[in-house]
Amino acid sequence: MRVPVPLSEMLQGMKVQSRDEPCYLDAVMGRVEQVSKHDLRAAHNYERDGVPGKPCPEIELARRVQTEQQNFLLLPTPYEIHEYGIMERFCRTIEDGWMSERLFAAITGPGAFRRFRNESRKLGIDDDWAEYRLAALKQIAIQWCTDNEVEYVDDI
Repeated sequence: MRVPVPLSEMLQGMKVQSRDEPCYLDAVMGRVEQVSKHDLRAAHNYERDGVPGKPCPEIELARRVQTEQQNFLLLPTPYEIHEYGIMERFCRTIEDGWMSERLFAAITGPGAFRRFRNESRKLGIDDDWAEYRLAALKQIAIQWCTDNEVEYVDDI
């Protein structure tokens, strides 16, 4: 039986994961787990080589992710979340043309995320950005839950 997952836990996992350390939902426990690709490789080698003894907790979790794939669902990846697109959509919501232009200029070229964050602070709309970003991530999480038939608790 699956346990409903708190959206706050999903969002935390979506924020901290990276390409090399993705997050999975343990659908049985209703928890988000981060597992490094290094640990996944080590778990595979552990199984293949028949290493004696009990593996460390990280390798044990990676083994469970590999062997219980029906219970461990990969959360939306940074590529699927597309944070740059979220920033672009936020820029379009700003009614003050001058402010909107400044934000669009900030997201052009390398260093866009840092410049956008700095510019939103300078303009005094960093709280608006945080609220918009949270709502966008929440919507992505809810859609992912629906697509994967995962029950969730809206605790945000």
